[in-house]
Amino acid sequence: MKSDRYVPEGGHVSRMLKAGFAALVLVLASLTIAACGDDDGGGGGGEGKTGGTIKIAHSSFPDFLDPALSYTVDGWQALLQAYPGLLVFPHESGPEGAEPVPGLAEDMPEVSEDGRTYRLRLRDNLRFSDGSPIRASDFKASIERILEADSQGAGLGYTSIEGAEEFLETKEGGISGIEVDDDTREITIRLTEQRGPFTYELAIPFAGIVPQDTPATNQTRNPPPGAGRYVIDNVRVNRSYELRKNPNFSPSLEGTAVDAGKADGFDVSVIRSVSNQVTQIVNNDLDFMIDNPPADRVGELRGQYEGERFRQFTTPSTFYFFMNSEVPPFDDLKVRQAVNYAIDPDAINRVQGGVIEEVNETLPEAVPGYRDWPDLYPHDVNRARALIREAGAEGDKVTVWGNPENPTQQTIEYYADVLNDIGLDAEVRIVPAETYFTTIGDRSSRVQTGWANWFQDYPHPANFIDVLVNPDRVVATGNNNYSYNADDEELARKINELAAEPELTDEVKDGWAEVDREIQEKAYWAVYGTRKQTTFMSERMDFENCAGDEYAVGTHDWAQFCLK
Repeated sequence: MKSDRYVPEGGHVSRMLKAGFAALVLVLASLTIAACGDDDGGGGGGEGKTGGTIKIAHSSFPDFLDPALSYTVDGWQALLQAYPGLLVFPHESGPEGAEPVPGLAEDMPEVSEDGRTYRLRLRDNLRFSDGSPIRASDFKASIERILEADSQGAGLGYTSIEGAEEFLETKEGGISGIEVDDDTREITIRLTEQRGPFTYELAIPFAGIVPQDTPATNQTRNPPPGAGRYVIDNVRVNRSYELRKNPNFSPSLEGTAVDAGKADGFDVSVIRSVSNQVTQIVNNDLDFMIDNPPADRVGELRGQYEGERFRQFTTPSTFYFFMNSEVPPFDDLKVRQAVNYAIDPDAINRVQGGVIEEVNETLPEAVPGYRDWPDLYPHDVNRARALIREAGAEGDKVTVWGNPENPTQQTIEYYADVLNDIGLDAEVRIVPAETYFTTIGDRSSRVQTGWANWFQDYPHPANFIDVLVNPDRVVATGNNNYSYNADDEELARKINELAAEPELTDEVKDGWAEVDREIQEKAYWAVYGTRKQTTFMSERMDFENCAGDEYAVGTHDWAQFCLK
């Protein structure tokens, strides 16, 4: 999910929790909190009040309110309510919400023996929120729109569809590997090779279906019609937007996993100060904050509201400093290793208010393929300085990229100080949070290093390693691989072979673990931890039954929220 823009004191997403499913189930089952949910996944829960409007706050406006473009938790939490795809994740917390189920499709896909052909059929009599009919060709156009818009989502499995790479490059001729029949509602998707996580990628917002005449440009100001339980409306960029119940919700979706949502609507506003957000929730003027409270207020909230209005939970996420291996001085392995030795996760945790759990692996513990590897780079500033001298990089100028959100800017300032301490000449460059990831994802910008993070979009190791570090995923714009390690053909081969495996067997999980270790050895980035996330709600909210946290796609599911 997807990489998010930032995480204020106390808590981030990249989007975005998810399996070789048994491992995830064991972790989440121990954490699952009672959620509003009927057995069939519809209706948004059997407890809590129906109706009312819930007030939610962002610290910055989402990157996009467009399903083809958004790749942050802030964006996905809203988009998941409005733009279902052929498949969806159930609106349930914990393991019940972590496996795709039919959404706009009648059933799960029929997959060929070679794992390369997927056949699905739309439900009958589907309509968009504007009342217009949904056709099979709308799905084809929606996937093409991701590629035509050069979305960051293109780096997922959509380019594994036959003809997609060519269409991404030329923007002509459509995607030949998607065949549709509007009369029979049948959809056939042909892949160039097997891709294990492809069903997950059909269930995330990128694959949400919109009308085929939707322009392949940013539609945030006027979001297109969808088929979800809610409609995004009255968008005032950088200020606010609303979600209201879909007036043309399809009867054929009633009782399905798409049919979820207790509240009549959501009023969502941007309140830059997270401390102000906390105060408004304490006073019941605001109901929920997407970002975490500031570190200096966490103790207060835990003491007064723990278990009644406040809780923290560990997320499947990776927080790191990226290093662009295409540009000096980070094209030198010794420099990248020096950075790994130099950073101190304990110091970063203090900067971020005690919400970082130190790790050195790419894969979080809850994700299949995780292995508790010994740390190759224990904190050792003297070793880091020696490596910088050996690389002949003393005095090399480095621009450290970040955004102005708290604690991201403080973390970047700490990082720049560390680089200066080991002999580099570092300065900080801050860009707006709303455009940060698109800026560093532009290969032509040749950004050197900076802050990044990732919250899982779905429960598969490919969502971390394939998306974030596969050299074959390096493109001109919209990159998620900020290491820009495009020349590492051997690593790409290994990742591609693992991503093609249809099942996460023990052998396949071992393969992902070994690749994770290779990434550490090559020091393509400096991972320092995973992050805890907070749920803090007003007294008006039914916290016991409708907290909606530990959700598989985006940390919190608004469809589960309800008032007392």
